[in-house]
Amino acid sequence: MNQGSLIALRGLSVVYPEGDHEVRALDNITLDIYPEEYIIFFGPSGCGKSTLLYTVAGLERPTAGEVLVSGQDLAHFTSADIVELHRRTVGMIFQAYYLISSLSVRANVALPQIFLGTPKPERIEIAERLLDRFGIMSQKGKVPTSLSGGQQQRVAICRSLMNNPPILLADEPVGNLDSKSAEEVMKLLLELNEKDKRTVILVTHNPAHLIYAHRIFYMKDGKIIQEVRNDKRAQVRADTVKPFRAEGLSEMLREAPHLDESDLKVRLLIRYLTDQLDVDVEYNLMALLKRFLRGDIDRAVFVATASEPLRTGGIGLYHPRAERLADDVTAVIGMSKYLKSHFGDFPRNYEKYQELLERVARYLSLSSSTHFSDDALARFQNAIKGRLEGSLNKTSFTNFLDLSHDAGGVGLNIRTAHTMARFLDLILIDYSSLLPSMS
Repeated sequence: MNQGSLIALRGLSVVYPEGDHEVRALDNITLDIYPEEYIIFFGPSGCGKSTLLYTVAGLERPTAGEVLVSGQDLAHFTSADIVELHRRTVGMIFQAYYLISSLSVRANVALPQIFLGTPKPERIEIAERLLDRFGIMSQKGKVPTSLSGGQQQRVAICRSLMNNPPILLADEPVGNLDSKSAEEVMKLLLELNEKDKRTVILVTHNPAHLIYAHRIFYMKDGKIIQEVRNDKRAQVRADTVKPFRAEGLSEMLREAPHLDESDLKVRLLIRYLTDQLDVDVEYNLMALLKRFLRGDIDRAVFVATASEPLRTGGIGLYHPRAERLADDVTAVIGMSKYLKSHFGDFPRNYEKYQELLERVARYLSLSSSTHFSDDALARFQNAIKGRLEGSLNKTSFTNFLDLSHDAGGVGLNIRTAHTMARFLDLILIDYSSLLPSMS
């Protein structure tokens, strides 16, 4: 166990027998987690991330290796010791809320203190203090089933904090929530880490959550395949792992370091051109889109397969959406080929490349149905020039498009600015490895 670490895993494996062979849910994992860190185990369904969380919690016994919590090896814990671990040290939050429907909200929250023998007035005071902090005090007398999903998850969080544990384990805690409620719960977990200094360990397959963590452990097939440090959060402990990078393929690389370059490019296309998809559906669409780009199937087959139901081997997109995706991909690839074939690696002297700027500006305008005045168009083309030559990064480009006309900017709304910045990012990628030719 490294000096100062709160949780240490050493050669951890969990193996399940399945017929004549074995399934390695966890495969020789070694890592350290330090006090006050926010850690995320990230990966697709079935990669072992929940098994890892439950092993850390002492709810899953390892086949091999060690799980050390505050220096104590959980292998030597009795059932009673594990119960005590959850009473004093570890709080758990699940995707399902596991609230008792026959008890009031306040009684659900106060329940852990009953097992500690805390007098009723004291446990009620603690419960109400938590309910008030998380904005659900007005619901204290109601039964959980009368609350929204977001409110029920807040009750579950309050319950997990009732005994003041230093460690919070969260298994897909916003999986059943709408986007607004999910964001609120994620901010609560961040507050508990930043303000209360609790160690938070979260399991998720949603890349939007990665911004909250100090470190992310990417998982595949029961293994940790990469560790990434979020340099947007001050680190609890100095590490030498790879920092985040902000744009294009670099951004996608931190979300999916197990993918090769061609898969990263295809995934970036899908992420920018479609609404968020389930991870497994996204991977199926990636495989289909690669076949389309390489010329193995034509547009008609791509659209038909993409709009076929999931149960019959398709992707499950609505037919118009599949058609739009095919058109958008074709347009992106066409613009990328145009830039590569006419202007190489985007030379810095764009004085003689006015045609390029006009064509890129026209493409981006069509992508967001935006019309410019002559003055705004000139500024827009100048911003494109800066982005292509590298004097503007993606954020600066977006901010310039969003800046008001009176302040010297282009004067777009922020949503349109983001859309254009994304599409420009896409056409700067060299897709030649995915295509039959770039002629």
